[in-house]
Amino acid sequence: MMHHNQRFLMKLLGRKSIRMSFTIPFIIQIIFATGLIGFFLLQGSKNVSHLILKELQQQMLQQVNNQLSQRMQEALQLNQINYDSFQSGLLNLESNEERERYFITHIKSFPDVAMTFIGLEDGSFYGARHTLEGEYQVVRNNKDTGGASWYYRTTNLGEGIEVVDEFLDFDARMRPWYIKAKEIGGPTFSSIYGHFVFHEPTVTASYPIYDQNNKLIGVFGVDYLLSWLGNTLGELPIGDSGQVFVTDDSGFLIATSFDGTSYKMVDNKSQLIPANESESILIQSAISLSFEEYENDLRGFKVKGDKYYVGLQKFQDYGIDWKIYVILAEADFLGGMNSATKQTVVVMIFSIILFFFFAYWTAKGVTMPIIRLNEAAKELTQGKLMLVTDVERTDELGELSRSFNTMGKQLTNMVAHLEEEVKARTFELEERNDSLQRLSFLDGLTGIANRRKFDSTLESAWNFALRHKRSIALIMLDIDFFKNYNDTYGHLAGDDCLKSIGRLLSEKVRRLSDLVARYGGEEFVIILQDTEVNKIVGFAEDIRKGIQDLRIEHATSPFEIVTLSMGIAYMIPNMNTTPLALIEMADNALYLAKDNGRNRVEIDEINH
Repeated sequence: MMHHNQRFLMKLLGRKSIRMSFTIPFIIQIIFATGLIGFFLLQGSKNVSHLILKELQQQMLQQVNNQLSQRMQEALQLNQINYDSFQSGLLNLESNEERERYFITHIKSFPDVAMTFIGLEDGSFYGARHTLEGEYQVVRNNKDTGGASWYYRTTNLGEGIEVVDEFLDFDARMRPWYIKAKEIGGPTFSSIYGHFVFHEPTVTASYPIYDQNNKLIGVFGVDYLLSWLGNTLGELPIGDSGQVFVTDDSGFLIATSFDGTSYKMVDNKSQLIPANESESILIQSAISLSFEEYENDLRGFKVKGDKYYVGLQKFQDYGIDWKIYVILAEADFLGGMNSATKQTVVVMIFSIILFFFFAYWTAKGVTMPIIRLNEAAKELTQGKLMLVTDVERTDELGELSRSFNTMGKQLTNMVAHLEEEVKARTFELEERNDSLQRLSFLDGLTGIANRRKFDSTLESAWNFALRHKRSIALIMLDIDFFKNYNDTYGHLAGDDCLKSIGRLLSEKVRRLSDLVARYGGEEFVIILQDTEVNKIVGFAEDIRKGIQDLRIEHATSPFEIVTLSMGIAYMIPNMNTTPLALIEMADNALYLAKDNGRNRVEIDEINH
């Protein structure tokens, strides 16, 4: 067979040349071996790149999905609490004082909620809202207000004292959230609409209530402004060129990480923008792909020569049917890897060309050295480096052998180098993901645990205490007259004050089973497990005195220094109690501490 191939090649070349007879088949084998290795290297690099991007894309989609699920569940949970409170008589709608205290207390427990309220069939409307400036207000709308909604500034206890805003002819029964809840007859979410107060796109969780004759009494509602979703999307680590956006089932843009707006104002009302009319060319390109195309692996498109990959996930919950899109720029995450791959290809091509030169001038001699070279080339196609033993020769064959060994080492080194590059990039992406996970549970200002970490820890601690019949305590701390402190010394000084208190609390809370977290604003919380009541009170007093000992000046406080009011909730959980009850107990104790003069510790406990 070999002689037949040689005769064919020599006939093809038009002249009999033993050098060409050896050179051409040998070069063909080297090209094949190098090309095969290069093909598998490039294909492997591409597969790894796509795997990394796909994994990162799925993590981003899941993170947005989790954020949406958490917010929607919070809204449903608050409506359920309001419903249960109404049924049990805890929520007394007839008393302004009791009703307004109730709504203010609960909206403070859900800092991301814009408004919680109830609309009644007689046209009355009551609730509380959290303004964009951070102030809590209550609303009254009944026959006494003539059908207008009056918004009141409140005391620390939540009682309305001064009308600060008014909306005439407001009928809750005509609002989208009321109409849909009445149609569905159970918990649901409204379609997105322009909020009449905040003038932003809003979604409302609705919960209708009925009397014993199944006659509608009214509808509880919880408002979420969709601006929070845009802020959340903007914080995702999607690279310099990536984007994340969410649309409704009609293709209208709900929120986006893009700097452009997701809605427009028409007649002083907010209206959503169709995604295909967005200012972002990336959003327009992503929305043009059909849903079936997303069922495949990585879907992508090019914009101005740059490659982008886009992923899609649906979010559905109680009447909500939204779509989440994540667009990742290839250059943001794989630029270094692609550059290394291109350099490797160039070096491989250069090495092949260099080898051609040496092979042409050294391809002569006897058959056995050629066979050994041929065997070495075959081994190289399998990714194995077998050094040729004819390097000691001083003729052309020895030179060819040395060149072959050099090339083999270069290819092997390049393979190893590329593998190290892939490992390094993979490790870097994993480190980023780990860092993102850690940061998602820390408060950015104080460095202690944030509200999300507190919620998850309280849930697990509660379940542990419930299973083992152990006690659990929650200390809620609030800086006295902190708003006055900010107004007097400025927000930078206020931030420094929060940091100082966070450091002291971190030093005091040392057990691994306990947790200190920032609850929101100037409020902190501490979870203590399996600790006696007297020790908890002593521990709280130690913290209160420790804050006093910091001697942080506070000229507008009657104590002339920064102090804390603290409320302790203590119980041994049972099947009839919930973590929310523990929070409410701590909150009530905190308000009692404030009512009793501040800078003190009060406790509310259940011992069975």
